[in-house]
Amino acid sequence: MSREQFAFRTRLGKSTVDKLLTGLFSDKTLAIVESHTGLPLRAMLDAPATTTGPASPQPVHDSASRAAPSIAVLPFVNMGPDPAQDYFADGMVEDIITALSRVPRLLVIARNSTFTYKNRAVDIRQVGEELGVRYVLEGSVRRADDRLRVTGQLIDTSNGAHLWAERYDGRLDDVFELQDRITARVVGAIMPPLIAAELSRTRSKRPDNLDAYDYYLRALAAVRDMARESNEQALDHVEHGLRLNPDYAVAAGLGAWAYTLRVAQDWCRDPAREKARGIELARKAIARGADDPEALAMGGYAIAFLAGEFHAGLDAIDRSIALNPNGAMALSHAGWVRCYLGRPREAISDFERVMMLSPREVTLFRVYGGLTFAHLMLQDYDEAVRWGWRALDGNPNFTPTYRALAAALAHLGRIEEAREVARRLLALMPNFSADTEEFVFRESGKLDLILEGMRKAGLPA
Repeated sequence: MSREQFAFRTRLGKSTVDKLLTGLFSDKTLAIVESHTGLPLRAMLDAPATTTGPASPQPVHDSASRAAPSIAVLPFVNMGPDPAQDYFADGMVEDIITALSRVPRLLVIARNSTFTYKNRAVDIRQVGEELGVRYVLEGSVRRADDRLRVTGQLIDTSNGAHLWAERYDGRLDDVFELQDRITARVVGAIMPPLIAAELSRTRSKRPDNLDAYDYYLRALAAVRDMARESNEQALDHVEHGLRLNPDYAVAAGLGAWAYTLRVAQDWCRDPAREKARGIELARKAIARGADDPEALAMGGYAIAFLAGEFHAGLDAIDRSIALNPNGAMALSHAGWVRCYLGRPREAISDFERVMMLSPREVTLFRVYGGLTFAHLMLQDYDEAVRWGWRALDGNPNFTPTYRALAAALAHLGRIEEAREVARRLLALMPNFSADTEEFVFRESGKLDLILEGMRKAGLPA
């Protein structure tokens, strides 16, 4: 194992590793190592020598961190004639590294290690082996007059496969604003294919050879299927993961979110029990995941939707966004809760940022459904209808869209279309009632508007 790999896997700086290797370390260095590894090094050094043999290594309880995907962002190549343009490329790479470092369960190699490859022709598989990473992001910057083009590609170091590639164009009127915008788009765009690659890797593992992180990944894939059977499989995976790691906040958050979908889609077998379990998992996610953006986002949304604690839920989601401003999931959840609180214009801003950050996100239909409700609340019915049809094109099984679309069509006087949408909803939910709308929109100031439109469409509101 190289020095860089050891530093990466132990999360220690290379200077700290060098001090350990050479024996030139102080109490401060030992304290740093102790904080990262949990090993009582100073106590071991102070203890008298024994002949009872080496101590057994401490077990690693956080199986999620051991299995987490890892990525290195290589210096972007300056393809233009001006060497001074290097500063832009280097600054963008640093920003991307910083932004990726905020993504939970993603281990990111520090700049000092990746920039040793600057101006070198490298073999990606060798980079993966030397840095101990699963993925590499590389790219280039080309300037022509007042125009700039940035390209990026995500590569699996195990086989050299290209998982994602994209290019971005912009003007140099404000180079730093352009840099920030491209950084946000690159980070948002690479996450879906990276997650897809992780899901593919997990599916290849035997069911009896899974740890908490892999159970979380399988649950995430199942939740996103948006089907009753898959949802039940997701909850089963969540419970397996929590048995392995009871304090696994993000798994608890995912379970809580899965229960919100069960309630919204009328999939519950025992509504009272399942709602209570969802709230329990949500509270665990928020309490145990104070520094985990995804746990806060999913737990916060579940607290709002299942418990009706809209302000507490939004507070948790806003803390998630503060930790990771590029978190598409958190922004999507924020948009929905802002709708529940009667703040549709703010919700639209959240949803639009999701679409900018992650245009290939597989759950965009949920964003479109949120936009349908937001525009309905603003009485911009034509726009609500436009987003409603787009949401149903993305996923015809997501029932909240039907409710808002039917209401918007009815308010436009397009009663036959509204009733056809209502019929499609009732085919998916034969026992439909407006209880969910009455609960989540009770503080929005727009509940009567929503229910009136649903009644006009022929729904039992």
